[in-house]
Amino acid sequence: STDGQYFFHTQIIKANNVSKIKLPRPDPKIKQPLSEKEVEIILQEIPEIRYKIVFRLMLDAGLRESEVCNLRRSDLDLVNNIIRIRNSKFNRNRIIPLCPRLKVLLQHYNSGSEYVILSRTGRQLSTEAVKHMFQKLKNRSGIQRIHAHLCRHTFAT
Repeated sequence: STDGQYFFHTQIIKANNVSKIKLPRPDPKIKQPLSEKEVEIILQEIPEIRYKIVFRLMLDAGLRESEVCNLRRSDLDLVNNIIRIRNSKFNRNRIIPLCPRLKVLLQHYNSGSEYVILSRTGRQLSTEAVKHMFQKLKNRSGIQRIHAHLCRHTFAT
């Protein structure tokens, strides 16, 4: 037998440890990025500029939910067209290019706070608020597969 049972049955090995070996996980399904048409539909369903910025930060800059929520005005360099991400996953810092259409949105929105985006109550945006935004977008757009991390996958393709 090729599964290691031979050694156990012939008493070469006293304990059957083969059953304790974990099989490798199958390759995860390849995430299908959002199409241009889907992005258009989603953008039409976002009424507020602040939520358009949240969506664009994830889609055009590849930011994570927590990075969007923690983004401060001082992290934006509109002169050199860069976004600084500080203490992200694994406490890493990185610099991301700022695309022109996102720059235009950011220039037309001022939260009046140190944070780029605030909640409706004037507080720092929470990841729960971002999740709620994407749930609303699912319902409004009819695109059921939309979620925050899919924007990041789309950015990477």
